[in-house]
Amino acid sequence: MSEFILKEEPFSLGILSRVPTPVNGECFLLYKTGGGEKESIVINLGDRYSSAEVRHGHYNKKVTFSLDTKYIHYNQRVVAQEDDFYFDVTIKISYLLQDVKEYFFSERIEDDDIRSFIRDVIKMYEGKWSIRQSVKAQNDLQEEIERKFRKYRSIRFRLQEVRVVPDEGAAKMLQSNRDKAVEIHVAKNETDEKIAKNEQSQRVLDSEYELKTKKIKDMALMMKNFGSLGPIVQEYLQGDMNGEQLYEYIMKAKANDISMLNTAASGDLLTQEEIMEKIVEIMGDTRYFQMGDEKQISNKVEKMIEEKQEEIKQEETEEISLGDGDYL
Repeated sequence: MSEFILKEEPFSLGILSRVPTPVNGECFLLYKTGGGEKESIVINLGDRYSSAEVRHGHYNKKVTFSLDTKYIHYNQRVVAQEDDFYFDVTIKISYLLQDVKEYFFSERIEDDDIRSFIRDVIKMYEGKWSIRQSVKAQNDLQEEIERKFRKYRSIRFRLQEVRVVPDEGAAKMLQSNRDKAVEIHVAKNETDEKIAKNEQSQRVLDSEYELKTKKIKDMALMMKNFGSLGPIVQEYLQGDMNGEQLYEYIMKAKANDISMLNTAASGDLLTQEEIMEKIVEIMGDTRYFQMGDEKQISNKVEKMIEEKQEEIKQEETEEISLGDGDYL
């Protein structure tokens, strides 16, 4: 007997009889033997039917149908592409009557028929899926099963679940491969991070080296232009001292140089010309002063030179006069 047919029996409706009413979850199919689908009627709960119409149809058979939803839970194993591995397939389907007449007269589908359809679909994919293709396997099965059952009009099918999982051995191998991939990915990220840190450290070192190199070059240039006062002038240029402090420092340094020159002159270590050259060299180097002081210092140096030259001329004149007197 069919999955949905609960009972089939003779039927007749007397003149004083009423059309039978099915209970909840059932319906009746009344038909005339040999008449087929065109000479039949479906009696549903809650609908009204004319007794005269039913008698006029001369129906002599009554079939009681169940309208409850049926379920199938199907399990099967399918071989994977890789040797010695397979998939465990689980299919859950619900189905119910959609067209009673179509089912009774044309499409008598049993529970075993549905299981056979599912089994045939799964066999189509023997050795087709890699153990890494569980998602693809599920999609393939769902599409194919839905396509197979779509052609049936009398029953409405619904896929409750399609699950395809690799066997225990394949699952362990996949997990091991995932763990290795994670380790490689983490190691690569750590390596990239170390490389980035090293590159950043190297950039800092390069920047520090360039800065120190620049400072050395700047200091060398200052020493070349300003001698031993180069570092002091550099501090002034960097804003570490003001012009007045620079001036005082330079004048103190020059005073020390003049003092040392006086010591050398008193010991007759230098000639008058050498002394004058040194004085000009010390006092005349206006490069150490701010722009506002250069003219004032330059004038002082020129005046000192003129006074010294005048003293030398007077000494020479006195020497000549004394020489002539001795001669006379």
